[in-house]
Amino acid sequence: MRQARTLIGPWLAALVLCGCQTTHAPIIDPPPVVSAGEKQERSRTLYLSVIEELIKSGKAHAAMAHLDEYDRSYGAGPTSQRLRADAWFALGDMAKAEAGYQSVLTGEQAGYAKHGLGRIAAAHDDWAGASQRFDAAVKEQPTNPRFLNDLGCSLFRTGHFAEAEFTLRKAHELSPGDEEVIDNILVLLAKSNGAARLDDVFADIADPAERTRLKERLASYAGEGSRGRRP
Repeated sequence: MRQARTLIGPWLAALVLCGCQTTHAPIIDPPPVVSAGEKQERSRTLYLSVIEELIKSGKAHAAMAHLDEYDRSYGAGPTSQRLRADAWFALGDMAKAEAGYQSVLTGEQAGYAKHGLGRIAAAHDDWAGASQRFDAAVKEQPTNPRFLNDLGCSLFRTGHFAEAEFTLRKAHELSPGDEEVIDNILVLLAKSNGAARLDDVFADIADPAERTRLKERLASYAGEGSRGRRP
């Protein structure tokens, strides 16, 4: 009997010490309830993002097919109308692209529509018109690096070098790894006698190898007739 107590005593003590772990299951919050409407909205958003990636990757025809399916399933809306205009632009039909952008020129897609109209103007080498439209797009979305990049490019094309550099540096600081923005800044420096300011403009890049690469690219642009990338 004494031996039984010796064995049982420590066992009971251990049970008391860890009783919370052995007698109660941990409390886990139930997953949030997602309504059918929220699920549908998530599906719509995801589908639109897939379509946008198709356009960016050069698959505008496939994007058009999916836009038809999207409109059939969910009904056309401002975002799908804007993406259809983007697809028409990618396919080179500027008239249909312009009509699409004009249809969403107010509301949630206004910035994208104004940017799209700027791209159409740039495609026709109307850089003054492009600059006005890109500036309007930036006013809608002041921190969008793509809009800032294209505005900077159009300002450069119209000879407003100081404003172009200021705008492109905004884009660079918002999106430091964007090679298109970096290229446009390098072209600007090369063509506006600003090569000596390379270290100041790219003070954020500390890697010696990368700085050497920038200087080599700058030198190559200085010897070319390049006028910056087309938006």
